[in-house]
Amino acid sequence: MREYVSGVLAGILVGIGGAICISCDNRYLGSIFFSIALLFICIRGYSLFTGKVGFIIDEFSAKKLFNLFYCLLGNITGAIISGTVIKFSFINLHQISLVSCTGKLEQSALQTFIRAAFCGILMYLAVVVYKENKSKIGILFSVPVFILSGYEHSIANMFYFTLSGIFSTQLILYILITVIGNTSGGILFAYLSKYAKGEK
Repeated sequence: MREYVSGVLAGILVGIGGAICISCDNRYLGSIFFSIALLFICIRGYSLFTGKVGFIIDEFSAKKLFNLFYCLLGNITGAIISGTVIKFSFINLHQISLVSCTGKLEQSALQTFIRAAFCGILMYLAVVVYKENKSKIGILFSVPVFILSGYEHSIANMFYFTLSGIFSTQLILYILITVIGNTSGGILFAYLSKYAKGEK
């Protein structure tokens, strides 16, 4: 239950970061301000699926797998909560998000997967640098890079789609592919990184 609540808090912060990002007329500035979400998530120790999934290879267990599931469920809940509230409060953001999300659904499944995998790599690197090197530089660069590159973040997208008001079977499939892509990118990069350094 604690993992779920921690995940909800992280999802809400992602929503706050997403709202800041699309509120800015300057997309570069908006992408930098989005970093506030992951920054506070790491500082406060909240659970964000895309930041945690790569670490499953360190010590795989059924408990860690269940915790990841509860974390993801909490993230989605938090993103939906923030998306619903912000949609009600800021009509202009609803319109901006609607245009962006309509374009996302026009991508092929493979395009979505690849974009999500690259995002998973960046999220893993941001968190591992924060944890192992006690540095926030990974966060401050990785987040703007994934946004400006058009990579897909499953939790941020859940916020944007809630904000847009779009809900369909196609959306469920899109989010599922994004989650799989984020997971694949994070885990594969973490594994290869450890292999390259001779770690188990």
